[in-house]
Amino acid sequence: MRSPPSTGRIAVVPRAFSVVAAQRRVEDIEWLVRLRWGAIAGQLALIAGVSYGLGVTLPLVELGVVVIAEVGFNLMFTWMRRRGVRFGSRAVAGMMAGDICAFTAILYFTGGPFNPFSFLYLVYVALAAVAVGAPWSWGLAALAFAGFGALFLDHRSLDLPHHHGGADLHGGSAMDLHMKGMWVALCVASAFIVHFIRRVLAQLQQREAQLAAIREQTHRTEKLASLATLAAGAAHELSSPLSTIAIAAKELQRGLKAESAPLGRPMPRLPGRSWAQRRGGRPRHRTSGHDRAPPRGARRSRSHEPRDSALLDDTELIRAEVERCREILEVMAVKAGSPRADGMERVTLGRLIDRVRHAGHDFSRVVVEVDPDQARAMVTVPPRTVQYALSAIVRNAIEADPTASEVTLTGTAHRDQVEMVVTDRGPGMPAAQRDRASEPFFTTKAQGMGMGLFLAETVATRLGGKLEIESTPGCGTTVRFVLPRG
Repeated sequence: MRSPPSTGRIAVVPRAFSVVAAQRRVEDIEWLVRLRWGAIAGQLALIAGVSYGLGVTLPLVELGVVVIAEVGFNLMFTWMRRRGVRFGSRAVAGMMAGDICAFTAILYFTGGPFNPFSFLYLVYVALAAVAVGAPWSWGLAALAFAGFGALFLDHRSLDLPHHHGGADLHGGSAMDLHMKGMWVALCVASAFIVHFIRRVLAQLQQREAQLAAIREQTHRTEKLASLATLAAGAAHELSSPLSTIAIAAKELQRGLKAESAPLGRPMPRLPGRSWAQRRGGRPRHRTSGHDRAPPRGARRSRSHEPRDSALLDDTELIRAEVERCREILEVMAVKAGSPRADGMERVTLGRLIDRVRHAGHDFSRVVVEVDPDQARAMVTVPPRTVQYALSAIVRNAIEADPTASEVTLTGTAHRDQVEMVVTDRGPGMPAAQRDRASEPFFTTKAQGMGMGLFLAETVATRLGGKLEIESTPGCGTTVRFVLPRG
């Protein structure tokens, strides 16, 4: 039973989504760490303002311990993040649970539920809904509700300054102070909510852009898979008739050689030129087309030897053309990105570029610039695949420059990668055309299918590298083909 053909979507999309999810967790951790530093700074400013500005007596020692604990945990998370520790949703939820507990402790020492900033619990709930999944966000919301409810059971009352209205919370001075605090808290909560909403919208736009890039990459992979399937199918379907032709030509050649022996039957009358010579070449032997066959059993006349030679030339040509067809099919598979068409080999950078320089008869305009020391740098690549990819880039550069000026091919070896740069002095491309240059079937030339840069970028991406295009109208184009050294 044949399995359905793979389109590449199963292999690409889940991995891309996992990368996006991991990137989102890293961004959430960095955002929470920065938000914590801002919250700590705000807490210190409020403690100083209320204690020294308004004259309210606060338990500074206890509040200092809470703030120091917040600083310590934030420093720990910062240190772990810089060491490359990966944080999941559980770590993000743990950070936020610690923040809620610290906020509850601060409220406990500063009036409990009567503190005008107590409704900032809503900010933590909104933040949890944005940063973590549904189970964790509901758990953090329950923790916030429990903390706020516990403050009604026990808290330390504030020692407010006494005026003629008394220290009662419902008195004029205390109530006025409470209302002013509520106003400040409302402003702070509004700022937080606006900030969160704007950040959520920005994240949604970023996710949409990432998903669009994933869809585009999947579409390109499917097109490449179709090309590879077409090339592999053509090679498979044509291999049988080509093998038959090769065997028949070999048997015919063997028979002709046997009959060309001194004692053998004469060949039938045939024109004196081979098919290859009649196609345009000059005849290798001058013969007459009206020679008579010798008597039966007699030695073959020398006049038949040119005819035998012509037939042998034709059979040799058939075998050579069959072998050429096989090579063309193999090249098609390599150009289409077939993973089994070319094996990984360890070659020098100089050898790789040298293969590209001799790949085309029209590459005489190519000027190679490679430092001798860097030319000896080793790189592990499929050589023919890379050769065809680079040749496509060079051929595009040659065809893009109608003035027949030089095209430069530069090779540079770095510690972890090699860089091959192709530069032409043609008319260049505008930004819109440059952005589409590596799309499949996109071309501005009368000839060609627009597949060269697409296949080159696909090869670079599959090998863990990249293809970069820089172009300025009127100044030419530079294409960077970067590959890991392996």
